[in-house]
Amino acid sequence: MFEGDRTPCRQRRPAPNGTVTLLRADKSTVTVSWQSGPGGALFAVDPRDKARSSGLDNAVVVRPTATGCPSGKMCIFESANWGGWTLEIPGGTSIEDLSQVPCSGCQTSSHHPASNGTFNDQMSSWTNLSGLAYCWTFNAGRQGEFHPVANGVSVNVTEHENDEASSVVQAFC
Repeated sequence: MFEGDRTPCRQRRPAPNGTVTLLRADKSTVTVSWQSGPGGALFAVDPRDKARSSGLDNAVVVRPTATGCPSGKMCIFESANWGGWTLEIPGGTSIEDLSQVPCSGCQTSSHHPASNGTFNDQMSSWTNLSGLAYCWTFNAGRQGEFHPVANGVSVNVTEHENDEASSVVQAFC
């Protein structure tokens, strides 16, 4: 449980292969399929967000190369200095299990090589331009050591934190 959040952590249920479970700001969840996008990107869109705009603006997006972090998103990067593969999460959306996020190029986890091929245990830097506070945790399901992600900030994580993120949640730590 996070400070200020009185909702108990829910039991983690694995999503079917090829899907990701998104946690919405209202604490409801939706499981959606990954789709192929331009330039080798993968994306998943909450059905509630499809009507808000076209393209990938309101989608969770995995890109093979870092292009910065778009406004309105919380981004985590596979490599230090905002490089490598990028995961873009729309503001207000959370992912409680990064092992559900495919990342074919993520093959360099220094602490958890079994996580290679997903975004689990791959983060080396992050940028938050979502307009909201986030937390990331060492374990899936908002468990383990947790770390605040302030809005408007970019960070290279410490050696202790490198390749440890398993959950990214919109919340105050």
